[in-house]
Amino acid sequence: MCRCPVETRHVWEADCGREDDARGAACWDRTDFGLVFAQADGTPLSPATVSRRFSTLVADTGVPTITLHGLRHTFATLALLDGIPSKVVAEILGHSSTRVTEDVYQHVTPGMQADATTRVAALIREGR
Repeated sequence: MCRCPVETRHVWEADCGREDDARGAACWDRTDFGLVFAQADGTPLSPATVSRRFSTLVADTGVPTITLHGLRHTFATLALLDGIPSKVVAEILGHSSTRVTEDVYQHVTPGMQADATTRVAALIREGR
């Protein structure tokens, strides 16, 4: 299950009343299990239910189509590209080690390659 940091929970809680639907699915777990997706009574929603609802929301907003898995992948990749330590990203994603995170999400982009070669060239010029 995804766990949600306190800071994120405060933002979600402010919107919770608008996200409830007739089936009783709530956007925030009011029993404080810390689940990102839970029913009104705090029990987890099924992954299929969450995926269907997310797909509907994406389609309704007109943003480019993305799956929850794609959103997770995007988060991890952007976090690593921004320099957030792989240990932190691994913990957020619930990975048991940074190796999984790095193998799956840390792509070497052309920008990263250019940055690496520029930095090494600077070290060589400085005589390090």
